[in-house]
Amino acid sequence: MSILKSHKNALRPLILSLMLGVSGCISAPSRTGGTSSLLGIVYYRSERPEEYTVGSFYYYDFSAQQARPLTNNNVDGYTRGIHWSPSMQQFVYAAGDLSQAEIFTTKLIGGESKQLTSNAKEDTKPSWSPDGKQLVYTAMNEDMSGSRIYLMNADGTESRPLLRDTSILSGDTAPWSPDGQNVAVLGQPIDQPLYDKSVDIYIVDVKSGEIKYQLADGSSHLRMAWAPDGQQLAFTSSRDAASELFIWNLSTGETRKITDVKEATIVDWSPDGRYLAFLAGPLQAEMHLYIIQPNGQGLKNLTQDLQYATSDGVGMWSPDSRCLVFSAVSITDKSAPVASIYVINTQTLSKVKITDDLAFYGAGSWVWSADDNISCESIFQGK
Repeated sequence: MSILKSHKNALRPLILSLMLGVSGCISAPSRTGGTSSLLGIVYYRSERPEEYTVGSFYYYDFSAQQARPLTNNNVDGYTRGIHWSPSMQQFVYAAGDLSQAEIFTTKLIGGESKQLTSNAKEDTKPSWSPDGKQLVYTAMNEDMSGSRIYLMNADGTESRPLLRDTSILSGDTAPWSPDGQNVAVLGQPIDQPLYDKSVDIYIVDVKSGEIKYQLADGSSHLRMAWAPDGQQLAFTSSRDAASELFIWNLSTGETRKITDVKEATIVDWSPDGRYLAFLAGPLQAEMHLYIIQPNGQGLKNLTQDLQYATSDGVGMWSPDSRCLVFSAVSITDKSAPVASIYVINTQTLSKVKITDDLAFYGAGSWVWSADDNISCESIFQGK
């Protein structure tokens, strides 16, 4: 993907809605003492017009093996770029039409919403800092010349461009380093010729706005994910003519290719750092979800018995790094493809299908309860 030379390419909306929908009693979760049925919850969103105009949030109760409404509030407008706070007490998202979207935050308990930005052009793809105090987001320039990554407080105050160097256009999802001190950014110099499709990676110091590291090799770098130790960055790159998966060691400056699977796109690191999950495939209907070790060993196709994995995201690792939640279309759905949510044990390849809902609306952002008692095995045992 080239960075932000046109309105269309600059802010292609990611369908990052959270999923699903099955009727049930509304119950507010408690992180400090509530019901044990919320252990291992997976949040999602569903468009169910017979219940709510726009759509509401649900969670999957693994102990009861059914979906339950989590909130009865609507999220106004077409939403994208949903991202949960580290405490999981609120989420931030972009909402609005394609010509003017703003950043909002909504509290999980009570459903109170607040608009954080108010600009002439789109503000999209917000994400929380690890400590929950700040947000980064992508904002289109008013003259439509491109976009930049902005930083602001979690309450919407003190917004400013993340990069001090204003000659660099930047955009797309900008992941925070695990310690919250740096943000990885995709960017191009503002005067870069239109025929030059290269996209560089910049590691930006949050406090100063200065560039600490830059990866510029003439390639179009795509999605990025930090290693849990914050010393390496996984990314997809077109340097070998087809998008493949690489790792950049920030301390040595070295990069290395770890897979020959072509057309790799979105990538994410497991919490324990032992695996990378990524999507790859030339077309949507040929895309699959893979895992691989950082040394390039242990490649597994997790969706080989399904028709294809959806392109909205690799899913979310369980806290113990053994399970992945993801969205895919099964082989039996060829006549009328409907994406469903699955949980898979990445070692045994056992799967549990947790949705079968015609109102299911996209995928791309799953959130597990952060409780340390969750284990992959307990999910499959229904505990």
